[in-house]
Amino acid sequence: MDNTLKTKLLFEISQIDKLLNDSKPLLDLYKIKTPDFIEMSAGAMTLHSFYNGVENILTLIFKNHFRRTTLRVLSSRRHLLNRR
Repeated sequence: MDNTLKTKLLFEISQIDKLLNDSKPLLDLYKIKTPDFIEMSAGAMTLHSFYNGVENILTLIFKNHFRRTTLRVLSSRRHLLNRR
């Protein structure tokens, strides 16, 4: 794994950690009482942000894998074309 990818992944993970830490009081509130509309909306925003963070991580991994695979295929095709 190259350093750029690793840095981006660590950043996304730290953002998810921060989100979960900042949302802890809200999640604890859900254990005590049924949330009202505003609290439910805040929970929905938290869930949406968490999902976006996971999606960003997966996108980074897939793009990196696809780029490496594509470069490998192109390189092998060039090698075959040069043999003729």
